[in-house]
Amino acid sequence: GIAGFSAGASVALVAAADPLIVRSLAFVSSFGGYADAGTLLIDVATRTQEIDGRTRPWAAEPYVRRDIAALLIGTIEPSAERDLLAGLLTPTIASDDPPRGPDPAGLARLATADVRVAYELLSAASRQDAQAALARLSDDVRDSLAAVSPVTVAHDLVTRVFLMHGESDRSIPVSHVHLVADALPAGVLARLTVFDLFQHVQPGKDGITVEQIPDLWQLYLYLHDLVALTTE
Repeated sequence: GIAGFSAGASVALVAAADPLIVRSLAFVSSFGGYADAGTLLIDVATRTQEIDGRTRPWAAEPYVRRDIAALLIGTIEPSAERDLLAGLLTPTIASDDPPRGPDPAGLARLATADVRVAYELLSAASRQDAQAALARLSDDVRDSLAAVSPVTVAHDLVTRVFLMHGESDRSIPVSHVHLVADALPAGVLARLTVFDLFQHVQPGKDGITVEQIPDLWQLYLYLHDLVALTTE
């Protein structure tokens, strides 16, 4: 089987759908991964997540904002404008407050379509604005994002899939584990575990509270089922 954590969990899901190995795997386990790179860009940029059709506040850790911006910028051809974009985004990435939209003066300095749209996306004032910007990215950029997105290949998974995510994850929002689960073919999902025992893929700094004891049981069941497959 294959197991992955954080962004590696998403890579594991994509790899598990590879036609060369998809039918030889006993399982794939994803802990704290993202479902869709484009949706994650929107989540991080707008400091929100969408659950059951409702937009809810969500704030990513500062390092996540930097990494996600770098992910999008990295899909664009190198140029002086791309370097300028990175500089224009620095204040937005550093701030914990939601963006208020792109700075008109900064936007006026960007002529390349993908660079302009990337700036609009990462400084969008709402999910609607960010979604509109994502749709305006070139096919090449959107294809690059889709290539690292589990939801793109989830329909090809035939092995047993184990999904686990922290409810209060500030690196990748919990909404993503449900997006993956919803995209899987019928009968493939072996276990979906959502709990508050971990902050992202590590235990919280305050240790385990009494309220989290039931989460330990959920973790045990997850690992029990996973280990059982390795001994079949």
